[in-house]
Amino acid sequence: MNRRVVIALLACMLIVGGLFWFFDSPSEAQIQAAKKQKSISSKWIPEYVIESKDPRGLGFFNELLKTHLEDSVYVLQRWSQLDSIPNHDSATYIFVGEGFGMYSYEFDVIDTYVDSGSTIFMAFDQITDNLYERYFEPNAYLWDYSDKFYVALGDTSLAYSAVFQNDTVQADWYPFRPSCIKDTLYRAFAWGMNYPIAFESDQKKGKVIMHSVPRLFCNYQVITPNGFAHASIMLRRIPKDKPVIWMEYGRQSMNQPMTNVMDPSEEEGPGEEKQDNSYLQFIMKNEALRWAFLYGILVFLLYVLFRAKRREAVLPGVAEKRNMSLAFVDTLSSIYLSRNSPYSILLVLRKNFYVAINRHFYIDLINTKNREEDVNRLIEKASVEGDELRKVLRFVETNKPSEVNQHTLSDLYRYIRHFYLVTGISKPSAQFVSGDQHVVINRSILHGGGGILVGLFTLIRGLYSLSMGSGYGILLVILAFIFLYIGSRFISLPVAIIKEREMIVYHSLFGKKVFDISAGLTPLTEQGVTTLSAENGDQVTIRHSWLSRSGKHALFLFVEHIKHKSA
Repeated sequence: MNRRVVIALLACMLIVGGLFWFFDSPSEAQIQAAKKQKSISSKWIPEYVIESKDPRGLGFFNELLKTHLEDSVYVLQRWSQLDSIPNHDSATYIFVGEGFGMYSYEFDVIDTYVDSGSTIFMAFDQITDNLYERYFEPNAYLWDYSDKFYVALGDTSLAYSAVFQNDTVQADWYPFRPSCIKDTLYRAFAWGMNYPIAFESDQKKGKVIMHSVPRLFCNYQVITPNGFAHASIMLRRIPKDKPVIWMEYGRQSMNQPMTNVMDPSEEEGPGEEKQDNSYLQFIMKNEALRWAFLYGILVFLLYVLFRAKRREAVLPGVAEKRNMSLAFVDTLSSIYLSRNSPYSILLVLRKNFYVAINRHFYIDLINTKNREEDVNRLIEKASVEGDELRKVLRFVETNKPSEVNQHTLSDLYRYIRHFYLVTGISKPSAQFVSGDQHVVINRSILHGGGGILVGLFTLIRGLYSLSMGSGYGILLVILAFIFLYIGSRFISLPVAIIKEREMIVYHSLFGKKVFDISAGLTPLTEQGVTTLSAENGDQVTIRHSWLSRSGKHALFLFVEHIKHKSA
């Protein structure tokens, strides 16, 4: 993808994003109307949230419950979590809320635990038909509509009010009709309007506790003296030595009809879910998130479309030439690592040295009968200093491994290399790379990785803004894609590629320069910057801080090669 295509693509993204922002922004009239709207605290809206400290939450009662117990408190969010809760077959199951319901086969499991000694505590306004029929006859609720409700707890009568915001409001209060409770041996321990609002009944070895006014468990009630007295009496009914499981899984919304919810005839077994709560459904139900999701798919398809084009013609496969120098280094390193002995490497160097002398000068120092005469002939043919050569030959013939170490091996290798060059056995390479090989000078991954992290953070912030209905979130999404593209481009694109006759330098993310190596380059390195100048006046500057560790090493070798070649 060339520079023009990239610029055109980014311009289209910015234009489309600007249009989204323009049409999504509220008008001045809408802003003024919103300001005139009566403000309502959102802290009063959610009800019966277990950990919430809001006025209508259950956080205070939950804290009192934890203090009362000698065991733990668990929240059952999904039915599949039940088996993972310790001692769930002897726990106390509790629910406080407006609507409660479970499938019959699920509640049968809990009912079995109650038969074996567990306790179930339910405070609700309504329950589903399949559970209602287990404990009550039809018309089991009485009804009162008032701003106050008097509850008799023992020999004391306490008053409770329904509050919303800063006002006392009228509310529905539901006591039980005694004649409609199926268990005639129930024991009531709280009354309202002279009718029971809380009762306890035995079920084999366990207990069932019902409460008809869940509003009394809310935080704004519990913090009052009357509310605390009510909570204390309820906690006495809960065993201290057993864990408590909140049946959050069974919470039902009051906005849907309760008569047909959880109807046993509609149950289809454990695999049937109550509703689809997947992330995709959440995105599709929100208009801003839906547009952002579709726009992201469009951008991804455009990216794949342009990146899928071939940049070069298909070339026939060519077998790679084996680099014998690398093979030799691998052999030496494997010997050293396997035996961890410098003396083993000395034996390999001696053998290769003697073989090279025999091949070039026809003097066999391995199977010689008159070694001194052969050494004198070698000194005469090679035209090298005799004392130094004899010293090297004595060292390679040593039988004392303790005299051989990495330092002496390094000196020996330098001498053998110098010997090969002086005698013409090997010649210095005039090229940095040969054939179709190439050397890549890579960029550091830190800078590109930082750009990708910034892009991901910006993308998350933009999607969050879109979910909150803010139009400028689409601009953040576009900016995030730009950061992600630049970061990935920085990682994938090298600083330079050195070939046999040319050097390709990518001085920016969207351009490149080609230098003719055979024409000559002049290197200059100072203060962490290398400048390469060509004879035609072109030059490029490479900062070492932008390079990876392998890239710095490759650049150093290339600069040294240029210096030796021009010397």
